[in-house]
Amino acid sequence: MSSKRIARPESAAMAVPDEIAYPSPRYFQVHFQHLSQMIERMEEQLQETNRQLAELKASQPIAPQSPRPFKGLPTRKAHFSRRTRAVTDCTDA
Repeated sequence: MSSKRIARPESAAMAVPDEIAYPSPRYFQVHFQHLSQMIERMEEQLQETNRQLAELKASQPIAPQSPRPFKGLPTRKAHFSRRTRAVTDCTDA
């Protein structure tokens, strides 16, 4: 039995020319120009937002500090009675 190799022709869809295989420098130029413009717009928007925030802070009265800081809501303790199978509130207040 002889082993003959059958040559397969490359299809046109499989063959990729070298100049298409890697994006051209023009692609990167356009891409980075677009990114640069987006960054500039975002920086302008951030500056505008910071300006508006500063105006809002300046227009709001400063609340006095409370002598007692907020400690949270009081906790509730519950007790389960095995005899009555009821839960009762036994909060120390």
